[in-house]
Amino acid sequence: QEHHKVADYKQILGFFAQSKGWPCDPGDANDVHDAKTTKALKEFQKAYNASGPGSTRADPVAEDGLLGKQTWGAFFECYEDELADELGVDVSALPSFRSGLPFLIPDVFVGCGENWPKEAENVDDYRSQTNRRVEILYFYPGEEPDLACHPGPKGSKPEACELYDKTQFRRRILPTMPSAKEWKATWDEPTVGMGETRQAILDAPGLPDGETMEFEIAQVGFDVVGKGTAASRGERAVLDWDDWEFSDSYVDAGGITSSAAFAKVQFTFVVRGAERETKNVDPVTYADRVHMQLAIDTGEILKHQPYDLVTPWGTRSGTTDDAGVLDELDLAPGGASVIMRRRTLVHLGELDEGWDDD
Repeated sequence: QEHHKVADYKQILGFFAQSKGWPCDPGDANDVHDAKTTKALKEFQKAYNASGPGSTRADPVAEDGLLGKQTWGAFFECYEDELADELGVDVSALPSFRSGLPFLIPDVFVGCGENWPKEAENVDDYRSQTNRRVEILYFYPGEEPDLACHPGPKGSKPEACELYDKTQFRRRILPTMPSAKEWKATWDEPTVGMGETRQAILDAPGLPDGETMEFEIAQVGFDVVGKGTAASRGERAVLDWDDWEFSDSYVDAGGITSSAAFAKVQFTFVVRGAERETKNVDPVTYADRVHMQLAIDTGEILKHQPYDLVTPWGTRSGTTDDAGVLDELDLAPGGASVIMRRRTLVHLGELDEGWDDD
């Protein structure tokens, strides 16, 4: 309240006129407070009370066209809205995001003023939007700077500051994400079987069209089984996947009890691109099925007959039902063989076309 210029709040009013569509544009962001500026302040206050934070979570402000502490607070609440919108969350979630930034020295901030401009160094009276900035600097553990030069805003000593000393630190600018909203990576279905295709889907609010996104598919608990790419479209990237591979080294091929389930084999994925990495949370479960009626060429139905179901993941015994039906669910990848009376009726892996004609 003590140090601002007219141009400061005119720029703020113009920003909210553009971002929120409120009729509070004061015109040029100069240092002249005129009737148009007063009208813009009053329109901002009205809109803030009617449809902004003043109508929901914050106290309303006086609609007097004056700039006091109430209106500065309203500016702050509207900026909170902007931050929440950028992140795709409710304002109530902002504290959790802020808690993810551990500061080197908590609760200390320094306005560096003209000490470290990005352009026109040592030039007085130079108007620069680029120089008006906030920088967030990240340091590897053990390489933090000595901030003895920053005891507080009134006691800083810019000439002793290590932050901008080019002999102390080499800077690398981190790329900017096109969106900070939450992205989600999901499969289109919860289960998959042999020969089936599933879609690995990235829902990415704010992602521009044409971005190349890299998908990496992995078996849960084991290795990566494959990779693929897809171009984004309509804030989404989709990869069709049908290569459900596995390795024999993952398999315990011993016998299991008749009531035991075969190993649960699941696949997950991660998507990288647009300066972000998004991991799939809910994996797809591989669940094949063997469902058939067994008979011999005399027409006899093989009911109540014992059989062995042999898979790379183990062998399980069972018995056909009253109709000679064998129904085995939730099989892991790799195929299965059905053995009855010491004959292999169904072979492991891919079967020749027409194998079940008789």
